[in-house]
Amino acid sequence: MDPDVLLLVGLGCGALSMTAFLAGFVESRLSPRGVLLLIAAAGLIWTAQVLAPGGYALADVPDAAVRVLGRIVQFFY
Repeated sequence: MDPDVLLLVGLGCGALSMTAFLAGFVESRLSPRGVLLLIAAAGLIWTAQVLAPGGYALADVPDAAVRVLGRIVQFFY
């Protein structure tokens, strides 16, 4: 799988895990769904970092998002 896609899916899982943690914090409990999403996010981001030549920097994330979005648009047109 493409490292750009892995990176973006990992960042999406990370964002979802933060919302699950926040919901658990409000209810004064630990959300197992949030923990699993955080583990999945860390694994996906780590895999993308290893597979990408030279790895990723924080400034590379918008470029990766544009490349993935461009591939999706190209697929449909």
